[in-house]
Amino acid sequence: MKFLGRILIALALGSLFSTVWADDALEESLAGVYRIFDEKVSGTAFAISHVDGEKKEHVFLVTAGHVFNQMKGQEGKLALRVRETDGSYIRREVSIAIRKGEAPLWKKHATLDIAVLPITQPEKLGLSTMPLSRIVGEKELQGKLARVGQETWTPGFPAKAEANPAGWPVLRKGIIASHPLTPSKTYKTFLLSSNTFGGDSGAPVLVQAGKEYWVAGMVQGMLRETNRSVLPYEERVAHMPLGLGIVVQGEFIREVIQELMPR
Repeated sequence: MKFLGRILIALALGSLFSTVWADDALEESLAGVYRIFDEKVSGTAFAISHVDGEKKEHVFLVTAGHVFNQMKGQEGKLALRVRETDGSYIRREVSIAIRKGEAPLWKKHATLDIAVLPITQPEKLGLSTMPLSRIVGEKELQGKLARVGQETWTPGFPAKAEANPAGWPVLRKGIIASHPLTPSKTYKTFLLSSNTFGGDSGAPVLVQAGKEYWVAGMVQGMLRETNRSVLPYEERVAHMPLGLGIVVQGEFIREVIQELMPR
């Protein structure tokens, strides 16, 4: 009985440490998610990094294509977070170039609502990033790293909301609601059982694998039911959210980033 008790205690401690490690990894993932906005538009973006064969780091800002398209100026703003010596954070807005003249500085996927902006001099911004290798691609899908019914975590900025004055994203939990996910070339998007709103576009959808969190995809919209009623002197259109987000698969985020890498 004593031996069995030791085993149970060891298992409990292992589970506790695993949870702590996972919580730390989730916090690290949240650190790479930012609100991107201008006077009229607000969305979510996340930073991805990749170190090439020459040990040079490349940093990219990923969001939904319509977020950049709806921004009409030369610049957008990022809400960054700066850590103070006491461990607290303060919010800092910085401007980033998104166009040069009429030409966009981001690269858009040929057919999907994905936009990737290379970040020059990222060290000046102090962005937290997630590695490119942590984006779920076709290989990971085939290995069932992401699958129907799996729990998800989505950090974003619904309706321009920030979790606190420091500008951290709001985290919501959901599940993958679509089957199958493979092949991704056939099923380019999947449904997420979680409420999404305006401002969530561009938010990463995270899944847990071991002690790490992976980007399964990116929020690009939501499903809703539209009802129209016609009265003698009035016409009404009502949109009812279904609590389902539309998520573009991570494989295609990887594709755009890889196209931007130096040859």
